[in-house]
Amino acid sequence: MQGERIALDQMVVGGTYSREGIALVGGVTAPVGPRDPHWASGIVRFDNALLLLVTLVKPQTYRDYFDGPLFWWQSQTRQSQKSPVIRRLASGELPAHLFVRVREKVRGKTQPFVYCGQLSAPELEGELPVTALFEVVNYVPSATGALGEVYAWHPDSPPAAAEDERREAIVRRRGGGGQGRQSDTELRRALELYAMQHATAHYLEAGYEVEDTSANRPYDLECRREGVYRRVEVKATQSAGESVLLTIGEVNAARDPGSTTDLYILYGISVARELGRPVLSRGTVKLIEDWLPNDCDLSPTAFAYRTPRE
Repeated sequence: MQGERIALDQMVVGGTYSREGIALVGGVTAPVGPRDPHWASGIVRFDNALLLLVTLVKPQTYRDYFDGPLFWWQSQTRQSQKSPVIRRLASGELPAHLFVRVREKVRGKTQPFVYCGQLSAPELEGELPVTALFEVVNYVPSATGALGEVYAWHPDSPPAAAEDERREAIVRRRGGGGQGRQSDTELRRALELYAMQHATAHYLEAGYEVEDTSANRPYDLECRREGVYRRVEVKATQSAGESVLLTIGEVNAARDPGSTTDLYILYGISVARELGRPVLSRGTVKLIEDWLPNDCDLSPTAFAYRTPRE
């Protein structure tokens, strides 16, 4: 609300928050009941940010959903591109941060929102409601859990003809509707390098000699100290770090009986952009020493299929 600044640097992408939880973590005034007008509108304004609180499944005909690192959103039907809140979103005067849940309630229990990160200034089309397309600055390409669920949800029915035309107009202006200006590959590489720097600094501070082996070994670091030898597998994620992706080579290397491996996870990394490039900050470390991945903790995400010979 006006006169308050919300602390968003403590929010973790992929973390789940009720409205009260957002206020608590952000250090602002909590909502007074479910009908608090400041929190119930879906767009919550503070002096330093706008929060979009979005429920995907709703009785109205609004069509809000993710398309990879893009987010389609419709305003309330009474809002036009001249409405003050829409103008603030479009101008980037206040950065917008997105909180999404699939359903308001499950078995009568109110569901929390998933923090999806910061949004770019949107591209707009139409009036009453306004159709908007945002880029998700903190998009996590391989998200699982609650974040993966909101990414994957999509409306069952096609849009009305007028809405379809609006979205096609936005796509044409963008030059064909690619998945945003920041490629997944570039962001993924930036995250990997950022986490490698963190992990290297950690083991150097602990007195190890550290060698980067990521280019030619199925693990990222070799660390030596007074006869002690450790391998380190490094993972980076913007999510809450509940799961990470592993290759079969990484799993087999960790299970090598002749070695000791640590799993170093840097999660909750914050991503901003400067001149179109990702700028990374913060992050929390989860270190699993003497790591040995068990079958029960591994879930297959792909299979190699050998086709039959003719």
